[in-house]
Amino acid sequence: MIKFGLNVSFILLLYVFQTIFVITICHAEHEFVTANNNELQACLSSSLPLSVRTVYPCDTSTNQNSSQYQCGYFDIKSLSAQNGGRIPHSPAVVVHVTDSNDIQKVVKCAIKLNYTVNPSSGAHSYEGYNLGSEHNNIIINLAGINYINIDASDGTARIGAGARHGPIYYRTYQSDGYTINGGTSVWVGITGLALGGGAGLLSRLHGLLSDNVLELKAVNAEGELLTINATHEVELYWALRGAGGGLFVIVTELKLQLVKAPSLVTMFQARWYTNATKLVIRRYQSILFNETAWNSNNNIYIIMDVRSTYVMILMTSFGNKLGDFNKIVSLFLTTLPPPYEMSIVTPD
Repeated sequence: MIKFGLNVSFILLLYVFQTIFVITICHAEHEFVTANNNELQACLSSSLPLSVRTVYPCDTSTNQNSSQYQCGYFDIKSLSAQNGGRIPHSPAVVVHVTDSNDIQKVVKCAIKLNYTVNPSSGAHSYEGYNLGSEHNNIIINLAGINYINIDASDGTARIGAGARHGPIYYRTYQSDGYTINGGTSVWVGITGLALGGGAGLLSRLHGLLSDNVLELKAVNAEGELLTINATHEVELYWALRGAGGGLFVIVTELKLQLVKAPSLVTMFQARWYTNATKLVIRRYQSILFNETAWNSNNNIYIIMDVRSTYVMILMTSFGNKLGDFNKIVSLFLTTLPPPYEMSIVTPD
């Protein structure tokens, strides 16, 4: 009888797990390569208008007679803006929809043929949640649903699920100086941020972006188009504003309450080399827990960015009154070594 110590047993168990996992992945990939998606292609081709683009992996689909057919040699990371998708797999098809009706038809084909569906908006999920984790799934690309319709009379906007922050910021500001309390990257999709909560520079003034979601249009698992708000589909309305990233329905439109853009923005930025990282982090934490400094003015927002080569502090003030802002900047720099780069600017 052979006896192993605890460490040796653990190593053997880990080796067996890794071996099984690798074999499973390889086996699943083999199954996918030989999968026949002709029925799916036939269903989508007969259901969707010719204007809808459907992209199939070139090595899997054999029926290429449809004028809608297009194939691409892609892996799952190539479909993610953040190289997400940590579980390697290949979709059966990527459908570039243009409206809610297209989504309903895709979902109904998926129901009929037993496919998993994953919606993709801005594709900025670091974990690749928008891409799914199952081989041979259907990815619905929402980028084509990107309209921005603003009602200046009540300060609201109806925005397509595929719209990104940059065009939204531009269009809303052109409409009587409005904006949204969204994120900082212009390329991030509005839907993923809003459904996940949505923190940004204006959060201390106006809350999370999900707080300003007034209504949603969405397709459910039966292919039905729903209107979701405070009086209709109330439980979904509660769940989607913070925990709704593709979990319950496929959102096609958001109605947002807009906010007025600040009249003036002042930004302080400082960078230190990594030998000062611990000191900067401690100072940052001390400011956050300093009630006198931090709670005095909701117009001030601070971000710390820790990288492999530097640590950066970005402090933003909204409005004309800079007294509290200047005090916090001075308080922050106290006891810290001089940054190698520092600036205070008022961008246009």
